[in-house]
Amino acid sequence: DGWPMMYGSIEIISREAISQYFAHVDDCKMSFPWQSEGEDAFMGLCLRKLQVGELFMKQGDGACAGGACTDGNYQAFHPRKDITSWMQCWGEATR
Repeated sequence: DGWPMMYGSIEIISREAISQYFAHVDDCKMSFPWQSEGEDAFMGLCLRKLQVGELFMKQGDGACAGGACTDGNYQAFHPRKDITSWMQCWGEATR
């Protein structure tokens, strides 16, 4: 099961976890069909397979869970893929 998953605007990976990832990325590629995954899903599934531990932060997400840029309960907002929408969200979040 891929949920919750690494997805979106902020991804924080410890040095130990990224070292494990680089040492074992080929193991991950042989363990599941990764070619159709985005980089965030692949990384999350691989780190989960390597059992490096995980912590999920609450983020405002227009694709899955919603979350307004004005909501102070979120640490990050996704997706904002163009300058105008990013700047608008940043302005709302920092008021």
